[in-house]
Amino acid sequence: IEFGRAVMVQQVLVNASREGARQAVLDGTTVNEIEDRIDVYLAASGIENETITYTVNGGQVNDPTTAANFGDAVGVEIRVNFNDVSWMPVPQYIGGTVLRASSIMRRETQAVN
Repeated sequence: IEFGRAVMVQQVLVNASREGARQAVLDGTTVNEIEDRIDVYLAASGIENETITYTVNGGQVNDPTTAANFGDAVGVEIRVNFNDVSWMPVPQYIGGTVLRASSIMRRETQAVN
């Protein structure tokens, strides 16, 4: 049960990071919109207490929506402690493990000033 849940959560994290990256490369989006999209996706599988990290061209940023320009690689990484998502009261085999997934997409457009 423990390993099955870990694999399930890992796949959900992959998809959620992809959804976040898709949102992050759009013109006019905000960090709140990115995080709302990720939260909705994760909540459907009972995943919460995640940590989200953004990068632009490999460097960590607080707001990828203002830091990225045309052609930049925008990354979204999501991490969650397995203890926070386990179905077991006390995980015996992989407790304390941090599950993580990330997606990177290129910014294809640039807002016109």
